[in-house]
Amino acid sequence: MNHAGTARLAVAIAAGVALAVAGCGRRWIPEATDADAARISARWPGTTATQLNHGRTLLLSRCGNCHLPPSPAELQAEAWSDEVREMRERSGLSVADAILVERYLAAFASDQPRGTGR
Repeated sequence: MNHAGTARLAVAIAAGVALAVAGCGRRWIPEATDADAARISARWPGTTATQLNHGRTLLLSRCGNCHLPPSPAELQAEAWSDEVREMRERSGLSVADAILVERYLAAFASDQPRGTGR
């Protein structure tokens, strides 16, 4: 490949990466903090930021296998329970892991105060 061909290929790759990064930036999937865990502990006492972030990791890895993972703000907290229950078997999540995903989604749901999630 000559210099001009190499330059066009480099530009095409850079454009593809830029589009991929821009597309990823549209979804709000924050990392949980201790303040977020304290806030959601009113509903599920003893919930930790580590547990919420494990739910986030499961959301990104398991739900992201078949489709873009949803942003927690797409639904209200109560609605996430039905969504997670419906998708649990399809995604191969255990009941315990599904609970962590649900708690993460509920913590940042549209009807929740915006936490400090990073």
